[in-house]
Amino acid sequence: MGPRAHRVYSVLLLILGLTAGASAAAVTTYKWVEADGTVQYSQTPPLGIPFEQIEAEPGAPPVAAQERLEATKKRVEELRTQRLERDKEAADVEKKKAEQMGRCRQAQSNLNTLRTGSRLRYTDAAGQVKFLSDEERQKRLSTAEEQVQKYCR
Repeated sequence: MGPRAHRVYSVLLLILGLTAGASAAAVTTYKWVEADGTVQYSQTPPLGIPFEQIEAEPGAPPVAAQERLEATKKRVEELRTQRLERDKEAADVEKKKAEQMGRCRQAQSNLNTLRTGSRLRYTDAAGQVKFLSDEERQKRLSTAEEQVQKYCR
């Protein structure tokens, strides 16, 4: 190899070394928060806004992408939790509605039975069959009307 070829290879190696060194240098990224709360990233610092300077290692994913990924994961988990809570609340509401409808039907049935005018019998705690007196029927009728008002809204 002649002196001229040697010089050309030397220059090429020098250029290659300089470009490799430049690409291996740390990348500076600037991070700041806008007035509306939006987080911004740039290779140039903002004017008149406090910012954070971030040095990224060569070959590492950009800090902004990592932080956005983490923020997205966190937001997805928050939305999932909120959805589970809403679903549970909706199920609870439906359960309460079904219970109230059952109570309403029972109160209406009791009221209709008490209004029939026929002699009504019941079994007491001791297992004895007894008949409702007019006074007891009126008490139970009043109670049944209150329950219809309460549960059948």
